[in-house]
Amino acid sequence: MKKQVLELKNQKQFRLADVILYAVIVAFVVGLFFAFFKKTDLDFVGVEAQFDSKVIMTYRFDSDELNVDGEWQDKVTVARDGEIIRVKFNFGDEYNVLEIDRAKKRAKMIAADCSHHKECVNEFPAIDSADKFTICVPHKLQIRGVGESKGEVSVG
Repeated sequence: MKKQVLELKNQKQFRLADVILYAVIVAFVVGLFFAFFKKTDLDFVGVEAQFDSKVIMTYRFDSDELNVDGEWQDKVTVARDGEIIRVKFNFGDEYNVLEIDRAKKRAKMIAADCSHHKECVNEFPAIDSADKFTICVPHKLQIRGVGESKGEVSVG
């Protein structure tokens, strides 16, 4: 028994097979990371608003077209001032205001009365790509960038 313990103590901490195994595991994890977190190859074409997972408003930069869902016509007000469009979402006595800048192709929540901290206004950056979003949890409102594929999709 003592002989086996001494042999184990005298062995190298890592053998070549151990190092190769660890390298394969690291390469696999890095590969998975890039597979799941790769940047989307989409053109940023507009923004959409969702309430409780239903699309209630869409805006496209190329056509300057803003559409509001029929059920939300009386709850959404739109004000245009040059290149700036302000969209106010009314939730009874509460609201969110989204500002869309046509010239800079971006959208940002600029006002809300949902909570003391107003995370949707203060914590989320402007939406200027198809992979960005803003969420107002108390109002169940999501604003997200919309993208279209940059050309043909190939399989294989």
